[in-house]
Amino acid sequence: MNQINREKILDFYLSNSYVIDIFIVVCLWLINSYCAIFNLNPSPKLDLTGLISSIISTSISLAGFILAALTIIAALKANIANKSPETAKNPLELFFSKANYSQLTTVFKESIIELVIVTFGLYIIWLLSTDFSCSFLFKVLICGIAVVFLSVFRTLLVLFTIMSLEK
Repeated sequence: MNQINREKILDFYLSNSYVIDIFIVVCLWLINSYCAIFNLNPSPKLDLTGLISSIISTSISLAGFILAALTIIAALKANIANKSPETAKNPLELFFSKANYSQLTTVFKESIIELVIVTFGLYIIWLLSTDFSCSFLFKVLICGIAVVFLSVFRTLLVLFTIMSLEK
């Protein structure tokens, strides 16, 4: 795959991250509900509420990490001249041009919002866990893990892109 196709795919993914994440979570839920291959019935000994609690802690910690990364990026932006893409002298100036910087911060803000929503959603389900079946809690756990993974993947993808520009 050539560089232009990779950039188009990356731009599409970053521009539509909420939609793609929701699509992936719905697919995971449906696969877990309707395909016998993936419909794992967790053992009663498995403490699903403890695992959900761990995902809650992980997602709020990762939201803090992403917020710290966004703060560092904002500090970098303050030290780099705001130039148009045509007059940029190095890749970092190009990356921090007005349009690119706006898209960059949007990716980080959306990831933070997504992780906070997952935290609150899982927290509510955790509080009401006695009202839900093991199968439902297992599906929620898998979807929560997927959203956390996708949010972190997206922000790390952007961070690694920034770091590769510095070379």
